[in-house]
Amino acid sequence: MDLSPFGSAAAREYRTVDLGPYATLGLEGDPETGWMGHGPRALAGLAHGRQVFRGVPFVLADPAAHGGKCVVALRGTARPNYPAEVTGIAVNGRARALHFLHTCAWAGAEGTPAARYEVHYADGTRQVIPVRVGLEVADWYVDPHPLPLAEVAWRGHVDDKPGEIGLHMLRWANPWPDKPITDVSVVSAGGAPVAVLMALTVEP
Repeated sequence: MDLSPFGSAAAREYRTVDLGPYATLGLEGDPETGWMGHGPRALAGLAHGRQVFRGVPFVLADPAAHGGKCVVALRGTARPNYPAEVTGIAVNGRARALHFLHTCAWAGAEGTPAARYEVHYADGTRQVIPVRVGLEVADWYVDPHPLPLAEVAWRGHVDDKPGEIGLHMLRWANPWPDKPITDVSVVSAGGAPVAVLMALTVEP
């Protein structure tokens, strides 16, 4: 699905990051309850592989190559068994911006911290990107709408809800585009929200 163009660079200039080696969950969710308690087919309309959302290409990792896992899901109150953080997601290059395809569950009130992204540079410095409900991310189960700092990237449907479900895309402009980025970490805020990074793309 390709929504309206977003950003100025052509899709061929972007570089997708492989989240497969860092993935903690598949799109079918947990064996007992499925995706965030809504069954194994809640995200059946979302395909793996390369897709373009708002002019930006993303790659959802192949679960067959990574033990059935393809996204980075972090710990929240309802899922205490998920990891508190995933570190060392390799970028290894310069970036004008990073595009995060993400969502959360059990979001809570607007402004609630869900997670943070830590961008690490080759010179040892870092930048921290907050991921807050209603600003940078929204609950996948809530009717999707644009946020102050993120756009709706994908819309879908689930059997137990009359409205739409969705994922958001956050574009983070790198304040130091000439400094190589080594890696990115994803860290849970430690509260109720379960944050999920679906895909990551580098804008050169």
